[in-house]
This record gives sequence, C-alpha cells and structure tokens, in this order.
Amino acid sequence: MRGRRAHAGPADERPEETPATTPAESAPGRTGRTGRTGHAGRPRLWPRTVRAKVVCLLMVPAVSLLALWGHATVTTVQDGSRLRQAERPDTRLRAPVAAVLALQTERAEAVRCTTAPPTGAPTT
Repeated sequence: MRGRRAHAGPADERPEETPATTPAESAPGRTGRTGRTGHAGRPRLWPRTVRAKVVCLLMVPAVSLLALWGHATVTTVQDGSRLRQAERPDTRLRAPVAAVLALQTERAEAVRCTTAPPTGAPTT
C-alpha cells in the first residue's frame, strides 16, 4: 500500500481494481486511475501523494534561493579579491622602480668614470 489513505478502513484491505470503463480511460496507452502512465504511455510527471506535491512545490523557491545565494557569494568573493589586489599596488611597482633606480645609478657612475681624468696620468 502506497502512502496513507484517506479512509478509516483497515490497512490490510485493498480495494479491487476495476477495469477502465470510460472511453478516455480505455484509450491505448492509458491505464486509468490506478495506473502510473499518462497520455500516450508516458510516465506521470506530477506526484500522487500530497506530501510529494508539497515537496515539489517547495523545491522551486528553495532551488532559486540557493542559486541566488551562490551568485551573491561568488560576486562578493570576486570583489573582495579585487579589493585585496588593489590595496597593495606598491608590491608590483616597487621591483620595477628599484631596477630603474639601479640602472640610473649605474649610468651616472659610467658617466663619472668616462669624464674623470685618468688617475696616474702625467699632467702638463
């Protein structure tokens, strides 16, 4: 016996299944009220019990809420990551600036060495 029944009779008694009597129920592919297939032999898409129907109805907003939470989490984490990267730009700028300063110092030393009079040379 599937689920709870609405009648107050004993649980071990099963009503006898009657054959389909209406033309719509006796059409090929349909098995009537007791069958599990719908139109053209396709399985039923809507659940049979009230509990299953309520759960199916509550799944739509729950899944939508989870999707919104996921989107909000991803965008928040991305913004935080961008902010953290933008907080310390000096780490990216310090190395090139130090290299440029070292190059300028080396060039200044080279100019001084080429323009300075040689040491130990006789003066006239």
